[in-house]
Formats: sequence, C-alpha cells, structure tokens
Amino acid sequence: MLFFTSCLVFSSIGIGAIAYKILFAELVGWKANLLNALSYMIGMLGLLYIYYRGISVDIKLSLIVLYLPVGMISLCYIVYRYIKLYHVKTTKSHYIAILRRSSGFFLFTLLSIVVLQTDYMVISQRLTPADIVQYTVTMKIFGLVFFIYTAILQALWPICAELRVKQQWKKLNKMIGVNILL
Repeated sequence: MLFFTSCLVFSSIGIGAIAYKILFAELVGWKANLLNALSYMIGMLGLLYIYYRGISVDIKLSLIVLYLPVGMISLCYIVYRYIKLYHVKTTKSHYIAILRRSSGFFLFTLLSIVVLQTDYMVISQRLTPADIVQYTVTMKIFGLVFFIYTAILQALWPICAELRVKQQWKKLNKMIGVNILL
C-alpha cells in the first residue's frame, strides 16, 4: 500500500510538472512559480495543522500531507488545459514538430535520471550509512543549484526555440551568451 501511495503522489508531481512547462512556454512563468509556492504552502500548513493538533502520524503520512497538494494542484491545471483545448484540431505534423523540438530536452532528462539512480545503487553497496547521509545532503545542495538552472532553462527554452524557428540567430546567440555568464 505504501508503494502504491508513494507512486501515486510522486507520479502526480512528475506529471503535474508538465503544467509548469506549459506556463513557461506561454510566457507566464510567474503563474507556475505561484502555483508551486501555493501548493507547498498548503502542504506545509497541513503539516503544521497535524503538529499543533497533536495528531500522531508517521513519516509516510507526513510526506503524503506535504506532497499531495503539490501533485493535485498541478494535475488540476493539466485537466483544465485539456478541457480548454479539447476542440482544437491537430495533425500528425504538429506532433512530429513537438517531438523533434523536445528530443534534446528528453535526452537531457533521461541521462540525469540514469546518473542519479546509478550512484545511489553503487553507494548503497560501498559506503557507510553516515557517508550515505553526507552524500545525500550534498546532493540536496546540488539539487537546489540544479533547480535554479532548470528554472532558467525552462523559462528560456520556449523563447530560444521560437528564435531558432524564426531563424533569428543573432538574438539567439546573444541570449545564450548572456545566460551562460549568469
């Protein structure tokens, strides 16, 4: 039951993250940041409610209380988008264009997943529990830096893709150069 529940919660977060990419692509990334902050605040308020009421819960239920709003709010936005765009006609060429443009992003994500999971399998066989904790804390710090990088990438990706399609190479190269310096 725990495995099913955690898969449901974390899958909803992963699928719901698509909603944030949609908002960044529509150049309203502030809505993505607002929804994300709001969902974590609701989860935190849920944890505070449990704490101040003196309700005894284990760590598993605490994680569900924290992360369920994150997944549900973003999934609600995805459902809203599907309802809003239900009657829009698409062709096979639209899907091919989307797949062609997103292939690099998909490959980048796939490689990061493989790397992050492989290291934990290796360290669980070789390191002591204290070293694993130290490694995990270091990875959390790296995760924060990676989150900032990903947020910038998600905000710039649609703009760069549009400039590339319009063949505005000068603007594209300038944007890449400026953001590499940041």
